[in-house]
Amino acid sequence: TSYVSGDGMTGLKGKLSEYNDLFQFIPEEDPGAPSSSGNTIAPQTVTISNLISDHETYESEIVKIENVTISEADGTVTFSSNTNYTITDGTNSMTLRTAFFEAGYIGEIINENDSVATQEIRFGDNDQLASRVSLLAQADLLILLSDVDSLYSKPPGEFGAERIAVVNQDDDLSQIQVSGTSTGYGTGGALTKLAAARYAAEGGVGAILTATELVASLAEGNPHHTWFEPVNEAAS
Repeated sequence: TSYVSGDGMTGLKGKLSEYNDLFQFIPEEDPGAPSSSGNTIAPQTVTISNLISDHETYESEIVKIENVTISEADGTVTFSSNTNYTITDGTNSMTLRTAFFEAGYIGEIINENDSVATQEIRFGDNDQLASRVSLLAQADLLILLSDVDSLYSKPPGEFGAERIAVVNQDDDLSQIQVSGTSTGYGTGGALTKLAAARYAAEGGVGAILTATELVASLAEGNPHHTWFEPVNEAAS
């Protein structure tokens, strides 16, 4: 069944799983025709001060910030994906990051006094933070460390687990069996390392996932790692 923005759905059946330290719902059955249409979601209006002092209250919510100035606006600059912009209300300032490639405003001219609606997202682990910093710094490479040498089709201790040497941009990893538990080298685990590596690669930064003790041997051509192909290489 096809749906459009504003459609309501009831009778959903599926599974809950963890993704980037948040719950996601994966449908397993088609719920059928929309139960309603034309529904709207009104963002909660907040201030920059609200977000700075109590950001956890607004995690995973749609919020709106009014009466702010976008510093980079000059009447010609357009919004770009994976870019930081400074917004200020005259008293406080914060960073607005365009993290979603498919957002409708990408490519639109920035108006200096645009109202800003955004979804607050929590960075719950070091890997997610590292992937974002790698894009900001326009890094040549992101290396993510784990207690296993590569990405596997299932937990490496299980029968039938296969090592994945390369992840291309169009590879479907939906069947990969990973968890969101800690690896012992910071928070996150395989699930968030996978998400962080793909995020960096989609932004143009190649990523390597390997075991901590194998880092020194990467320069020697050690094949025991997984390479996440960046988008610019995939397009060339």
